[in-house]
Amino acid sequence: MPQQALVRLVRLSWWSTMAIWAALIAQQAWDLARFDAPWPAWLLRTLPLLAFFPVLLKRHRLGLIWLCIVDLLYFVWSVEAAFALSGDRLAQAGLALTVLLFTSIAGYLTFSRRTIGAE
Repeated sequence: MPQQALVRLVRLSWWSTMAIWAALIAQQAWDLARFDAPWPAWLLRTLPLLAFFPVLLKRHRLGLIWLCIVDLLYFVWSVEAAFALSGDRLAQAGLALTVLLFTSIAGYLTFSRRTIGAE
């Protein structure tokens, strides 16, 4: 694969990671707001994702791997919510966003490793 195509894939996977990460935070906040959750629940559901903002800005590879591990917790919560609230579009969106976040981070880590100092 030509170097320019790899650079484009790295950029695409990076920006999709940022967009999906922000959408997952918004989905979590919307889910909490609709059930009128107390503030400790807000901290528990959004703070782990928000803590990775510096990692995302620096594009720290090990930090992104840790974000994938934390994303697995959100995946479990989303699967549980999707089955408990069958037909709930917001729960299904959360499930889709966790899968997409994991996939976009994996793509970024794979494609950025193949590029040599380019971005």
